[in-house]
Amino acid sequence: MKSALFAFVLSLTALNSHAADSTWLLCDNGSLAMNLLEHRNGADGRATDLALIYGTHILKGQLIDVDAGPVALDGSEASAVKTFKGSVSVNYVKNTVSLRGVLSLYGSPSRVSAVLKCKVMKN
Repeated sequence: MKSALFAFVLSLTALNSHAADSTWLLCDNGSLAMNLLEHRNGADGRATDLALIYGTHILKGQLIDVDAGPVALDGSEASAVKTFKGSVSVNYVKNTVSLRGVLSLYGSPSRVSAVLKCKVMKN
């Protein structure tokens, strides 16, 4: 019985440490919005899940073990006619995200060069 109680308390502690060991940012510049969740990825790695929002379009991707670099964000449709290809840079000190690349929605490409201001959300 004691070991079951110990395991239960340990599992609660692990859940709390996981939630506190991540950063959730919600960012926008009035035209584009981005949701970021930086979290553990395996034993030693980190990952930042990205969701770029433009109107009703949501494009998703991920940065692995870096805060900046090339990224491809794709829409959830199998045809992948919604994409962003370029670079994303996350500045956790200034709470900003920089985007440079091409946003393509159904074959209409547009250049994007934007800095989004972010708010830290509670996990």
